[in-house]
Amino acid sequence: MAALGLAACERPLQIGSDLLPSQGLQTLFTDSLPLQTFTVQTDSAATSQGRAGQVLVGRYTDPDLVSNAFRAYLQFAPEADTLWSYSKFAVYDSLVLHLHSASFYGDTARSTSLTVHQLSAPMDTSRARFFNETSAYNATPVAAVRFRPSFNPVTYSTPGGNVSYYDTLEVKLSDQLGRSIFSRLGYAETYQRARFAQWFGGLALIPGSADNQPVLGFYPNRGTELRLYFHIQNDTVARYFRAIPTWFFSQYVRDCAVCGKAAGVLTPAAQTGNQTFLLAGSGLATKIQLPDLKALAPAGQSVLINRAELLIEPAAQPTGLPLPTGVTLMEAGADNLPLRKAGVVQYVYPEGTAAAAIVARAMPHQTYSNGLYRYNITTYLNRVTQGKLPANGLILKAYGGGPERMAVRSVKLRLFYSITP
Repeated sequence: MAALGLAACERPLQIGSDLLPSQGLQTLFTDSLPLQTFTVQTDSAATSQGRAGQVLVGRYTDPDLVSNAFRAYLQFAPEADTLWSYSKFAVYDSLVLHLHSASFYGDTARSTSLTVHQLSAPMDTSRARFFNETSAYNATPVAAVRFRPSFNPVTYSTPGGNVSYYDTLEVKLSDQLGRSIFSRLGYAETYQRARFAQWFGGLALIPGSADNQPVLGFYPNRGTELRLYFHIQNDTVARYFRAIPTWFFSQYVRDCAVCGKAAGVLTPAAQTGNQTFLLAGSGLATKIQLPDLKALAPAGQSVLINRAELLIEPAAQPTGLPLPTGVTLMEAGADNLPLRKAGVVQYVYPEGTAAAAIVARAMPHQTYSNGLYRYNITTYLNRVTQGKLPANGLILKAYGGGPERMAVRSVKLRLFYSITP
């Protein structure tokens, strides 16, 4: 069959034999079909959260993507609408920001630095905030700190179960800001949650200018809080007023050629050292354009996909930058962005994915094993060859919302197929 000259075919030695069609047709195999890969900026990724998730702070140099900086913006409010009940004999002591680092990324042998700034206006919490957005803050910091994080996890027992943190950081903020809050403790603008957020605004955590600092992840719902310490005259008991994060988001500042392009604009792998890129949480992804598999069959005949598996090989990672936990695939639209139907992203679910996950539209993913990410796309490819899905290709993204990155060295399609009359 002349059409089969597109691929190297051989007997599969029983691999995939459980998927042979009942007509007893011969199963052919190829792993040399040409695939095209591109780096693409997809839709902006939302990073705003209520009380769940994490914020990221730090900066590192990526030999492929150049520089990546992560900034965090947090809105604070008292735990409850609790009226200040202490007398005029209360004495201000200090204002301290407590942070628990729960994840890290980058060169952990280095020290890191950050400055803390008060936001110059309250955050707009009525809409999602995206990775490339900022929130205005005062230029003069209310604190500056340099430290070397400890990455030996410590486990704490909480009512909801055990929680592990890598480090506890206590940052003393300026007394000017502390006394400003203290002077308002008897007023509704301080003890009412909504009014405090409007008056105080919040805090910005900005990494230092030096590259290759570790990127730290802080969970606002796990010990991140603002404490204003005070005491009563002639009393040695330390007391504090407590405010917790009620809204936050992370900003990713990236410096690379492929990052600066508009959404949907493709950068071929040949222009970036024959590799493409993924950067979790930022929308940077790889587009995979598959070949027209109908060309494998002579005129008047059809191709039946018995098994199709994408083999995704990452390039060597820079020191201190681990591979993503997993990768996920979604259908591409004609605009080279993830395809949405009725606003829902069309994920590609590997064979064997639980029906409940598909109904719930849970994000599928495949993990790294033996040098590869393997993704079974048999059902998807059959629907494409049958004309039930558009042949716009696939979007490959890193699974997760942290700073994980990956350079994709190669993508190969392992295909077992039959030719039907």
